Amino acid sequence: MHNRGMSAPLEPSTPPSATPSLSAEELQHLALLARLDIPAEQLPAYSAQLGQILALFEGLRSVDTNDIGTVFASYSDLTLTPRPDDPIASLDRDAALASSSRRTADYLTVPRVLGGAPQEES
Repeated sequence: MHNRGMSAPLEPSTPPSATPSLSAEELQHLALLARLDIPAEQLPAYSAQLGQILALFEGLRSVDTNDIGTVFASYSDLTLTPRPDDPIASLDRDAALASSSRRTADYLTVPRVLGGAPQEES
């Protein structure tokens, strides 16, 4: 196994006192985006753990990648040939919706993902 410019295992590049941290508000915002329900009493622990993870990613900045070539594929003899962009018949709407248990008229109904609070499943 070739070590490619790394002389030691990755360690956080920032000292523990400078570990990146998130405010409770930032962590609550991230939790909302990720649809996670983190109890208020656990926010400090989650913030510390996420700060440690961010410090590890910060450590990646110190890895010398200048001698590493661009990798386009895992096979050296792979040739990428695009397929022709020919129109083909699409799936019939009724066939596409036939197995759905959540159908409203001619549409597939899905839970809301963006904006507002999560809605209850019906």
